[in-house]
Amino acid sequence: MDGQRRLKRLVGKPSQEGRIPATGLPQAEESSQVAPSVRSIAAAISGTVTGWIVSGSAGLMARPLEHALAWLGIGVILASGWPRRRASPKEVAWLAASGLAAVLLFMPAVSVCNVVGVALVLSAAAWVAQGADRIPLAAASYGVAVLALYRLAIVSAAVAWSASNGLGEALGALAGAVFGKPLSVGATFAGLDCLVLMAALGAVWVMQTNRPRWRRAIAVAVAVGLGHAVYLFALAHGDDLLAALPKPPAVEPSPYQSDLYVPPPWHWGEAVRWFVPWNLPLLAVVIHAVIAAAMFLEKGALGPFHADDRTAPRTSDSTNRTLSSSPAAMGLAAVALAAMIPATQVLSLGKLDLSGRKIVVYDHGALDWGKPQFDRFGQESAGHYGMLATYVQCLGAKCVEAVNPATTQTAEPGPPRASRSPAAEPSPIAALASGADALVVIHPTRPWTPEEIDAVWNYVRGGGSLLVVAEPHVWQPDAKSSFNELLAPVGMEVRFDTAMPAVRHWQHSVEPTVHPAALGIDDAWNGFGLAQGASIRHGGSAQPIVIGRWGWSDPGSDAVLTGVSRFDASERLGDLVLAAEQRVGRGRVVVLADASGMKNVGLPGGSEFLGRLLAYLASRGSCPQLAAWRQALGLAACLGLAGLLAWRVDPGRLAAAMAIFALFVGLSMAITAAGCEVLLDGRQQTPNPLVCIDASHLPAASGEPWSDDGLAGLQLTLMRNGYVPMILRRWNDQQIQRAGMLIAIGPGRAFSAAERSTVRQFLEGGGTMLCLAGANHAGPIESLLAEFNLSVPRSPLRPNDPTTEPRPMGYFRTPYLDTGKYRVYMGLYAGWPVDGDGPGVELLVRGFDDLPVVMSARVGRGQLFLFGDTYFAANKNLEAEDGRREQVFRENAVFWRWFLGELNGRKFTPPEPTPEPEGTDETMSDAQAMDADREDEQGMKGLNAEGGKP
Repeated sequence: MDGQRRLKRLVGKPSQEGRIPATGLPQAEESSQVAPSVRSIAAAISGTVTGWIVSGSAGLMARPLEHALAWLGIGVILASGWPRRRASPKEVAWLAASGLAAVLLFMPAVSVCNVVGVALVLSAAAWVAQGADRIPLAAASYGVAVLALYRLAIVSAAVAWSASNGLGEALGALAGAVFGKPLSVGATFAGLDCLVLMAALGAVWVMQTNRPRWRRAIAVAVAVGLGHAVYLFALAHGDDLLAALPKPPAVEPSPYQSDLYVPPPWHWGEAVRWFVPWNLPLLAVVIHAVIAAAMFLEKGALGPFHADDRTAPRTSDSTNRTLSSSPAAMGLAAVALAAMIPATQVLSLGKLDLSGRKIVVYDHGALDWGKPQFDRFGQESAGHYGMLATYVQCLGAKCVEAVNPATTQTAEPGPPRASRSPAAEPSPIAALASGADALVVIHPTRPWTPEEIDAVWNYVRGGGSLLVVAEPHVWQPDAKSSFNELLAPVGMEVRFDTAMPAVRHWQHSVEPTVHPAALGIDDAWNGFGLAQGASIRHGGSAQPIVIGRWGWSDPGSDAVLTGVSRFDASERLGDLVLAAEQRVGRGRVVVLADASGMKNVGLPGGSEFLGRLLAYLASRGSCPQLAAWRQALGLAACLGLAGLLAWRVDPGRLAAAMAIFALFVGLSMAITAAGCEVLLDGRQQTPNPLVCIDASHLPAASGEPWSDDGLAGLQLTLMRNGYVPMILRRWNDQQIQRAGMLIAIGPGRAFSAAERSTVRQFLEGGGTMLCLAGANHAGPIESLLAEFNLSVPRSPLRPNDPTTEPRPMGYFRTPYLDTGKYRVYMGLYAGWPVDGDGPGVELLVRGFDDLPVVMSARVGRGQLFLFGDTYFAANKNLEAEDGRREQVFRENAVFWRWFLGELNGRKFTPPEPTPEPEGTDETMSDAQAMDADREDEQGMKGLNAEGGKP
């Protein structure tokens, strides 16, 4: 009987196939509401724009700004989509749950998760909405969901990436031909993200409108096409736009000389200049958002839901039973596909490990194997690959250097070549035959013989792994880049260009693909160790590993030699492949077009990527995402899920599918990342040389190595003293316990109880911790220091705080060692007094007014040192990129050599300092120096008044 009643209801009223159900409204109210409200349209447009922002489709943005705008968008969705009537507890719970899910999904720096979070909030708002208000919200949520599927496909399937990149190039070439300006772009600047979302959104919207729909579909397609053409026109004529911008007025130089940087006055022309071309995709976002709003605001597009003129055909009972149960079946199918996509596209159950592996580094040229040396400073003195073997050793592997017999060694200071690596092989063929787990070829500059090329590729086809590390081409009489000679048999090529990032070191500018070596690495602190490399041309069978979304291809290598570069309209813009993998026989080859992360200066920041990449190559497996069956099954599941969600777009079904999709994406990424974790370990050596520089607590240090607030000088200083520094971007208990030293520099985020417990365990086990924090950074580190009876008095103080505010010492020099014959000085950049009292606490260095500036505390077998100067180890107080030898730089370099030597047993006696001019105080603050200057000036005036000569 129930089946017969359902059959009568189905055939007794007009069919609503393809319509979004409008449950919850009485018939009279449903008949009158034929247009969505402005609130629902605002929520839909806000969700659409937010989806583009978090997917990186709105132009170059720093992650914090991106997330701030995303939160603003989520707030607009919830505020505008909140029911105008009294919401039921179920509806409130649904909206709250979607907001909480968005919180969790915005945490990882993975665009797919961020986009899914937006789709969940939109689907929740659509599920709560009623009548016509549900249609724009459901269309927007479907469009954002399709965008999430598209973004996952292109970063996980090589064929999807190649197809989207080719389509972007074709679209740019077509626009260039139409507008008479060359335009070379990839998928990002071609605006494919905007087109994908608008296609999905427009299709769902048109299906809900009144007939005839084909006219409306054509109108929507034409509007989207014309709007996108306007964006491509602006992008192609970006140089003309820049030329038309007015220049800022000339600024008279200040009569007062100062070392402080004074920014020029703001000018709108210069502000716009920063946006071109990196934020021009924002124009596409605005245009398409306006088109979507116009679609939703069209009058008469929606009719009363109960008045549809389509009648349902009469069908058999069995067919009707199938139709009656199809929504549930389709929902289950959608959920199953949502779980299948991450399992096929993301999940990898392998475990990376470098323990006991043999990595052969083949020198087919004249590589610089120098290490940082004492009394030599700056970038030029850092050397290139001297520390590589040390880092590989800390990763648990054995690094073997294979030398080309034809390679001519250049004289360099330091130990002989054979002592720089554990062993040496006489030729590449012998090296390949000696059980190498991976072969690394770094920027070869000598011609390859056919025998050498055959030996290398026979090794790879037999199951070996090859890493070719390239840089911008070198064309010199005695050295010419020859990596393309080696890569020719597999069709990969390093372009004759320089991959120039929009932001130095590609910060916030790269997108890692779903690859064991790159998944989950954050680019905010240059996690890939990139600087200036080249780009890679590859075929459809290769899988990109790291993609530079926000940069351009500068022809040649002049940008590296001169340091000057400028984007021209004819150059490739965006989506530069910086690392890629291709299977060859039973083995694989990975091409890395930037060697910066393997050099001494780049190793501390790029060690995580280097370790994972070498471990992946040495494991002799292959990237699961390169399997043809995985790509085919995953892409088919993406298309199937998009089709199921489009059939009778149901917000509940869409929300369930996206929730399962987000859950399985998160689980798959977590499992894959856990298996890909490769940690540096210094415990095999005594003393432990590994140093973790904490970057997980918002330190008062720059991610730019050679900026004034950067840490390149500190890192090179540690290397000179036998240490192995690494940047700790994420707090990792296991990594800290494997280190011998932990350094915290002006943290901006407090240490949690669990983190403080890890620090205590680390110190009690014999570790050393250095805390550098002045009074202006005392708050976040206060709880940590208090556990060890140390403190830094705060400044500024809160209103009505009875505590006496500490007096800043400023820049000054103070003695730290008295040899009996002379005293040795150190220079503090912005000193503040520190305090401590209790067992094991010791005062080490006094500053101005005899107040302590350096103290230590014994904790078990370890020791914590507190420096009352946040910037004591910054480049501006230790070492400059150009290597200039200012007095404070020399003195502080000597201090660190003495201090670190006391810790690791390499005793060093500082030499007698240069005698100071008579009358100079040993310890003088900025205030004292200013008072002395005033006294000198008054004395000069007195001499002049008396007719004396100054």
